[in-house]
Amino acid sequence: DRFVFQKYIEKPMLITSRKTEIRVYWMIACLKPLLVLVYTDHVLRLNAMPFSLGDWNNPLVHITNINQQREAGNFDEIKHDLKWMFADLKEHLVSEMGYPREKADAIQPQIFQILKNAVKAMRPKFIETLGRFELFGMDVMCDTDLHVWLTELQLGPGLSHTGHPVKVQVIPPMVAETAAIAHNVLTQQAQTGTVVADKLPLKKYHLLVSE
Repeated sequence: DRFVFQKYIEKPMLITSRKTEIRVYWMIACLKPLLVLVYTDHVLRLNAMPFSLGDWNNPLVHITNINQQREAGNFDEIKHDLKWMFADLKEHLVSEMGYPREKADAIQPQIFQILKNAVKAMRPKFIETLGRFELFGMDVMCDTDLHVWLTELQLGPGLSHTGHPVKVQVIPPMVAETAAIAHNVLTQQAQTGTVVADKLPLKKYHLLVSE
């Protein structure tokens, strides 16, 4: 049998006393050449109940997952407070929690490096064929030093957004840009047999890997 062990982060970054994680959307736009892009509007997700080291069987305290948080009795009242834009998180860290601006700004570069490392680890499994792209998700969390930790990679990140202001800001434009990039890649391949990364129609996506 094979097992994956993950360290529990005893001192997570707390926002309004609650445990959090950051959802990151990213895509593989092309496998030959390998083009990996990350969407720069991330979403902060918060738990419904205050954090404490204890009450280990209570997912409302320890598991930052929307399906778990829906079990909170007051979920309908607080659901709009459980998702923040990444830019709002950084501003809160500086203005309300006293972190230096440069420390808050260093979160995203850490996210990018983690994703680069993950892609490098997966690269031997990629099958280099034309005409394929995929949208993925990644969840990370910060500790009190704002060190970023990878918690999960998703093959099929949720794209529902109806009725939630933060996801309405993120999901539709992200999906539209994903489609535009994929179409551009297919068009370049059909016309020239290759893909030039500089010709991708990037708005909020950041080109992370081009090789």
